[in-house]
Amino acid sequence: MKINWNKIFSVSASESELYAGDKIEFTGCKLSGMFCLNYLPKINEHFRESDLFYRDKDFNRSIEALEKAWYKAAEIKESDCQGCVMFFQATVIQSLEGLCNELEKMSKGLFATRRYHACYLKADALLTRIKTIRQVKPEPAQGRLKPGLQPAFSF
Repeated sequence: MKINWNKIFSVSASESELYAGDKIEFTGCKLSGMFCLNYLPKINEHFRESDLFYRDKDFNRSIEALEKAWYKAAEIKESDCQGCVMFFQATVIQSLEGLCNELEKMSKGLFATRRYHACYLKADALLTRIKTIRQVKPEPAQGRLKPGLQPAFSF
């Protein structure tokens, strides 16, 4: 009997344990989620892919997965679901900004290598392009929104 000493003290988790939760959870919708729920599983799948690629330091594919999540959210065309679209896309922007900041720190500074600079430029270009895309914002049905009902994100 041969004991593998390298694996005897290792702690590992299965992929399902690491990625059990969704990035965006459904809590309610005006239309009872009739349209949002059709797109939300695919958007969450892209977020999981991005996180998996990020953990493996495959930043190009992580950026591409976030871009896919952005465009998947943009496919929702129902006028009542535009608030959900804005939320989904704001979540993608937030994730992309975090990734961009991490790549900037790794590619600049005293101990930085130029290894991740191309990924940083790609993430920054995507972030700039996404922020400049003009999305249709929902018009309030009764004029102005009340101060308590403003979205919790900004572009």
